[in-house]
Amino acid sequence: MVKSFILDTNIFLHSGADVVYGFEGGKDPNNIIVTGTTLQELDAKKGMPGELGYNARCTVRLLDQFRQNGDLLKGVLIGKVKLYVAPNGVYETNLPPGYSVTVPDNRIISACITLAKRYPRSHFVLVTNDASMRINADVCFRAAEVSIEIEEYRNDHLTAEPDYRGFTEICDGRLVDALYHEESIPYDGNLVDDEFAIVKEGSRSAIAVYEDHALKRIKEPSVFGVKRLYNAPQIMAMWALLEPPEHIPLVILTGAAGSGKTFLPVAAGIDQTYGAQFSRRGTCYDKMIVSRSNALNRSEEIGFLPGDLNEKMNPLIAPIRDSIQSLLRTKNDGEREDCEEIDRQVSEIFETSVEILPMLYIRGRNLYRKFTILDEAQNITKQQVKDVLTRAADGTKIVIVGDPGQIDNTVLDSRNNGLTYAWNTMRGKGVAEIHFSEKEVVRSPLAKMALERLK
Repeated sequence: MVKSFILDTNIFLHSGADVVYGFEGGKDPNNIIVTGTTLQELDAKKGMPGELGYNARCTVRLLDQFRQNGDLLKGVLIGKVKLYVAPNGVYETNLPPGYSVTVPDNRIISACITLAKRYPRSHFVLVTNDASMRINADVCFRAAEVSIEIEEYRNDHLTAEPDYRGFTEICDGRLVDALYHEESIPYDGNLVDDEFAIVKEGSRSAIAVYEDHALKRIKEPSVFGVKRLYNAPQIMAMWALLEPPEHIPLVILTGAAGSGKTFLPVAAGIDQTYGAQFSRRGTCYDKMIVSRSNALNRSEEIGFLPGDLNEKMNPLIAPIRDSIQSLLRTKNDGEREDCEEIDRQVSEIFETSVEILPMLYIRGRNLYRKFTILDEAQNITKQQVKDVLTRAADGTKIVIVGDPGQIDNTVLDSRNNGLTYAWNTMRGKGVAEIHFSEKEVVRSPLAKMALERLK
């Protein structure tokens, strides 16, 4: 059956212009319909900085190319789809009382209703990633007694393997003995390059990484301001964070709140920038860069916040500052805690070793010899993750951190966010991945109880 897909503006803004190629039909081409409201919204967004503006401009340029191939009002064939523009159909009478056509979403919903009434035998589908719009559309379609399906855009959905945690457990006492004797032993198991393994028998265990058809034992590293690592996943993560970028240029950490997935990268970054003066570690970076989404679908809009760039970013990087303060307190253990001195050191670290880089300014940067942390990555898009990874120059390590269960961006979910995209697609040699379960929460007994009991 030929379907007519009416695309909401957010599909183009967050997934790019190429979405028009994702609705191909069979023998007869499906239809893609762009409303006049969407054209006007794209025009209003095309001057925005960052990904939204870029996608809006690309979409406008692509539609302009199609315009030159025919009449968009009558439909232009693009491969196995036919693209139409529906410039009108916005009527207050299409909507229930209380729904104003001054709201862009309602205008698109009204246009859908007009099309369904005009062509009652056609199969219309409204495609939007906005959950609120899906609810409102369902209410309005039922009130207008029209049959229109409502879907979210699925072509960019990925699902993380539920059982894959970046490491596997191997029960073999002989391997445990061999690892402690040789430190590296041949192994032909079904592991991914640079995947970790916990080799154990009874109370004996060894932590290893799989490289070149061999298991290589790894030891718990010593890190600036970290008194101890609490579990095997933390040891694996810290080992990967401290490995030279030539070996492990990308680390992806996911999992429950309080598991240390942000604290550990901050500790490793400080150790290899500011803390390098206190250690003999070979790998050093010029700076630690922190980029963190402010979620709520405003990951690039910081202009509304008061102050200069650093002041605007302060609310977003408070967890980073808290982690650095904790590291300094631990490093000064045994001495009388001086809050003013710790605050002075924190300010010194931010002035000399830490750069706050909003997502807005990632595009166009050349990240050379930088330890880069992309925090709260579950709230950014696939394109934003790609923008960060393609900025990495020689000597740079990228650390992607987040929890797919805590998404605040209104047009993202656990299947189409940047964190899930990186976790699924970047796996392999040179990439270390660790997922922390609720069992690995170390923030406090109360935090662990809350995760267990407040389901």
